[in-house]
Amino acid sequence: MKKLNELSSNLLELMCEGLGLEPGYFEKNKKLTQQKNFSVNYYPPCPDPSVTLGVPMHSDPTIITILIQGDVPGL
Repeated sequence: MKKLNELSSNLLELMCEGLGLEPGYFEKNKKLTQQKNFSVNYYPPCPDPSVTLGVPMHSDPTIITILIQGDVPGL
């Protein structure tokens, strides 16, 4: 969790730089970063993908989502 928190902070700082924002912009604007959710989901390969339903359309409630996709293409 600590390493993921560090990773997200580093990514947000790089986003600041890329967008031309002042360093620490997201940390100074706590409304954007105060909510932190850490979810860990594991979906093993399905032997018959034709019977899977998938996840309905949704949006993530946080400013940044870190996804480790693995070997399966697509979201």
